[in-house]
Amino acid sequence: MEKGKRILGVILICLSIGALFAWEKWGRNKFIYDDIAVLSHSVNRGTVITEEMLETAKVEQYSKGMIKPQDMSWLIGKEAGQYVRAEMPLFREYFDEEGLAADQSQDRHMLNVPENWIDSCPETIERGREACFYSGGRLITRASVSAVNTESKSIEVVASEAQVKVISRIAASGNKFVISYD
Repeated sequence: MEKGKRILGVILICLSIGALFAWEKWGRNKFIYDDIAVLSHSVNRGTVITEEMLETAKVEQYSKGMIKPQDMSWLIGKEAGQYVRAEMPLFREYFDEEGLAADQSQDRHMLNVPENWIDSCPETIERGREACFYSGGRLITRASVSAVNTESKSIEVVASEAQVKVISRIAASGNKFVISYD
């Protein structure tokens, strides 16, 4: 009887050590940590995200909105809308479609086109479309729509400095634009 208790004690100690080892080796990662997408190095505003920049990391507490590894393909080709540090959780709000964020170093500026500058604009125009600006029956320029404000009936576009000057000059002279999109 005494010998059976010792063997049972040794077996229980071995099982406890094995369970502790299994928890530390596999269990903790599987049950406590979540995988999220992170950048391998910090990026500045305007940087286009490539597959090589992305990796996964484990976090103890997943917050709503963090990009998961299965959603990393969504990030590829997007542009950082702000400085994003390496190894930090990524959120969709940090990124824009390529070409829809202002970036002075790439000669991209935000231009609000108010309702009083617009003679006609389709109600179906939306973010990401390329707006065609016409004045006096001729095409003036094309610019990417970054936002549409349905309340004030204005649109915001990303334009080069030269485009901003042309649009501003035409609007200052009292002419209005007919805006369409492809």
